[in-house]
Amino acid sequence: MPSNEGYINVVAVMQKFFDQAISGNWSYNPTHFENNEVPMSVMLQDMLTTYKLGWKTSYYQNTYDFKTDPSEIEEEPRVEGTPNGFEPELQVNGDLDEEHCESCTI
Repeated sequence: MPSNEGYINVVAVMQKFFDQAISGNWSYNPTHFENNEVPMSVMLQDMLTTYKLGWKTSYYQNTYDFKTDPSEIEEEPRVEGTPNGFEPELQVNGDLDEEHCESCTI
């Protein structure tokens, strides 16, 4: 989202119908701003707007930081089969042996 305006308005309307606080969050993507920097004036305006509209709690301010998880870049090879060679014994539409319980069958 290029701004938090719509989200702030929606949470403010919902807050009027709750007797306890709704924890609202702000999210910023620096790519929507000059030099990939979120101006402090934008963050302060959001904070003042939420106060004016009756938010009781602001919880998180999330900012996209361009960092990536290395596991997202290169997919690790997947091992076929089940962990540690464990193969669950399931009976499908069959008679139960004394060794099996109801929760072990489908």
